[in-house]
Amino acid sequence: MSARMRSFFLAVLIGAPAAALAIVLQGPDVKVAYSVDATALKAAISGTMLTFTLYSDSGCTATVYTQTINVENTDMIESVKRVKPKGATKPPKTAVIHATLIGVPPGSAGFLKVTGTGIMSVGGDCQAQAGGAASSPVIAYAVLNQGGPGVDSFGGNGTTAAALDFTTGACFFASPPGSLCVTFTGSYPSGVAATNLTVLSSSGSGNFGVTNNQVVAVSDTSITVEVFAWKSDDLTNTGQPMRVAVLYGM
Repeated sequence: MSARMRSFFLAVLIGAPAAALAIVLQGPDVKVAYSVDATALKAAISGTMLTFTLYSDSGCTATVYTQTINVENTDMIESVKRVKPKGATKPPKTAVIHATLIGVPPGSAGFLKVTGTGIMSVGGDCQAQAGGAASSPVIAYAVLNQGGPGVDSFGGNGTTAAALDFTTGACFFASPPGSLCVTFTGSYPSGVAATNLTVLSSSGSGNFGVTNNQVVAVSDTSITVEVFAWKSDDLTNTGQPMRVAVLYGM
């Protein structure tokens, strides 16, 4: 696979912006559903703006996507009749808000929180979405800023945090710009190892941007990756952000 094709594939995976390929790289439309108190929802009159935020973790701490939709423009608000077992507390009147989110980065639809006037969640503020992030092989991704240096953005199925690393193993010798290590932390599949991970990376510089990478350390709670970037025509640093994605089971 050519360097150009690798960069294209990586951009598709992590939703990296590229003006010429905006439609292709935008990501899929994702249908979501959120359970709320039907009585409280009456306060959301026409024109009320609701914010739909997707997270990569079950605690709804790692934001990966946000979209605002007027309540009347959601796909459907469904009234749910709940059955109360004998002796149990009477449940609140419940409605389910259905909506379609546009251009969601792949692997980002795991957990949803909706906020706005009239929104009182039923079943918890952070609600799992069927067929979301758990179906994505991208368990970690990040955009690394060589100039800072720092982590501009991150995400992935199970990833809750990402930070530059200058201490783990070979990362002690990493020297930005040109060489950066990132450690992802979160909850990863049991038995994950370097042998069942595929790492893709890119750092655009016209037709000459080249990257290489290696998995430095891996466990079911953290993954450390080192990325190198240079220009193939003169071997100098690209000076552009490094993009890295870690895929499991490929």
